[in-house]
Amino acid sequence: MSKKSGSKNSSQAASSKARQQKAEKAASAHAKRVKLKPQRPVPTVHPASNVTGPRSSHVEGKNVICVTRATKLASYLRRCKSLVLDDGFKTLHLYALGAAIPHLLLLVTSLPECLPFGTEEIRNEILTGTTTCIDEIHPEDEDEDIETRSRNKSSLQVKIIIGDGIGGPGVTNKKS
Repeated sequence: MSKKSGSKNSSQAASSKARQQKAEKAASAHAKRVKLKPQRPVPTVHPASNVTGPRSSHVEGKNVICVTRATKLASYLRRCKSLVLDDGFKTLHLYALGAAIPHLLLLVTSLPECLPFGTEEIRNEILTGTTTCIDEIHPEDEDEDIETRSRNKSSLQVKIIIGDGIGGPGVTNKKS
């Protein structure tokens, strides 16, 4: 008889714990989650540069591209091709988070065919990682405080190097 009552108590404890978790989920279901944008991998504008000038005049950071799912692959291919052929960059830095990672990988595999260089001249350096993103939880009741929750997202950084990777705008060759 004690065996039955012991197993009955443990099943009751488990079911009460499950009910408590469901109640917590239901309470948080009424709250609104606001996903904040993750921190950019590099500064947008160099600290010493003129921020008010036209974007086309900025040379530093022009070869850094954050890939998203919203922009089509053809746009990224045109932009990368223009940076290499028109602007003379020998190194491209590409970044993606979460669901945009397959988009970035497709871009990296498609780009060498668009460029007039041999496959032996183009090499990739790939770095995977995790980025912590912070969400704000806004409760329906405005008297309650706003909570923050952190979550982890996969990140991918690809550095495309053409030739020796040296050269491009803003790089001066000083002869001594």
